Amino acid sequence: MTRRLTIVASWLGATCAATLLVASGVGTIRDATRRDATLAAPAAAATTGGSRATSGSRFGAPETTEVVVASPSAVVATTTIPQPTAINASATPTSTTSPIANAGPPPVAVLPPPTLGPTAATATITISSTGGTVTVRSSASNVVVVVSTPSPGFTTLVEQRGATAIRVEFKSSSHRSRIEAWWDGGSRHDVREDS
Repeated sequence: MTRRLTIVASWLGATCAATLLVASGVGTIRDATRRDATLAAPAAAATTGGSRATSGSRFGAPETTEVVVASPSAVVATTTIPQPTAINASATPTSTTSPIANAGPPPVAVLPPPTLGPTAATATITISSTGGTVTVRSSASNVVVVVSTPSPGFTTLVEQRGATAIRVEFKSSSHRSRIEAWWDGGSRHDVREDS
């Protein structure tokens, strides 16, 4: 009888410990997803709906991204992102946002799948061109197209150029838009328009 009570007590203890561990993991993932949603929404708002988005420097200097919003009252938003010097896994990410007046419909945030343990730096950006719009998620380990939407009359060609680089071309009979995105210590991209 004592042996059975010991087995049942051990089983109950292990079950309680496992339940607490799972609840803790789910809470961590839920909190990370909420934090990512609040960080991704301003970035998506700043890059959604623009007619052109480019980034300048590939190495060293801070990256400046200019977004021109196509609307009756055009708004230009410029963001300077300093190059990271070191990654501190215990640091809490911060975000500074400023509203963009008359920027169109609200953005749709695309979130990366949740991960357990320390999270790697990732960026999800939307890049617009004459030929269409592409949303890219990038990190130090990969760059992937989340969604690409060609403008009317254009076709889309996606070319993976290694794990951390991708090219998207939108072509029509009279125009070609080429978007290249890559990871180099941060998310980088270039837009080229050819008529």
